Amino acid sequence: MASARVISVNTGRGQDAAWAGSLRRTAISKRPVAGRSEVGRLGLGGDEQVDKPAHGGPEQALYAYAREDLDWWVEQLGRELTNGMFGENITTAGLDVTGALIGEIWQLGTARVQVTGSDGSPTRGGPVPTCACCARARSVPGTPSPWCPGPPSRSRSRSR
Repeated sequence: MASARVISVNTGRGQDAAWAGSLRRTAISKRPVAGRSEVGRLGLGGDEQVDKPAHGGPEQALYAYAREDLDWWVEQLGRELTNGMFGENITTAGLDVTGALIGEIWQLGTARVQVTGSDGSPTRGGPVPTCACCARARSVPGTPSPWCPGPPSRSRSRSR
């Protein structure tokens, strides 16, 4: 893990979006931020979590996704995907988020975080971005549905 690094810190604010046949509020759109970001017990400063039961609280304060997994989707979809595209707060390189173990402690810049969850099952091929909600919200064509049953590719973590 000596070459592991954070390549992007991403935040977003809630906005209304039409999906799943209705207008809903979402904060899935994350954009890279310039400079330092404060990591607190409930997430990043400047980041909003709209659906807190599913995407918030101290056990889901941050969402990490590997650039290597984004690049896998680039190959599958034939189009570029930006850091933060799948709603991740932290885009990493050289960090095996797919193999993350609950309880692991990661040093991300000056923040220490602990892995509290990982989605999916390692029995299907290809990285899984997030959940069906992300698929609908981001309108990514050609992706499996639902996305969640694939291998774990995102890791939830809390700040320590």
